[in-house]
Amino acid sequence: MAMTKSQVQAALADKLGVSKKQVGQFFEELAKLAYKEAKNAFVLPGLGKLVLVQRAARIGRNPATGEQIQIPAKKVVKEEDPEDDETPSKPSSSVKCPHGHTFAKDYLKHTECEECVKFDDCRAAKRKLVTK
Repeated sequence: MAMTKSQVQAALADKLGVSKKQVGQFFEELAKLAYKEAKNAFVLPGLGKLVLVQRAARIGRNPATGEQIQIPAKKVVKEEDPEDDETPSKPSSSVKCPHGHTFAKDYLKHTECEECVKFDDCRAAKRKLVTK
């Protein structure tokens, strides 16, 4: 089970030799700073990155009545995994079919020419990729 806010404050207060009130004040100031700076991507090293994103307006449902309601557009703070920045945008290895088109090993799908997949030799290249 996850620790509560009070448990986290108590654990940090004991570890650092400060009062729980001081730890609570630190968290409050950190939260204020994070929300203020989220538009520029606020990074907590080793924990994550907070960014400000625009959510589009959408239609939702009132759970009590089932009635459709309009939810307005709004800006929200979203957490991103710090490892997302370190992962390459292109797969590290790929396989080429006889026509020279590239299959991305990570996605197991043809990345350049959807029509080429219809040819038997391209399917064979994809099967070879799956069995590796």
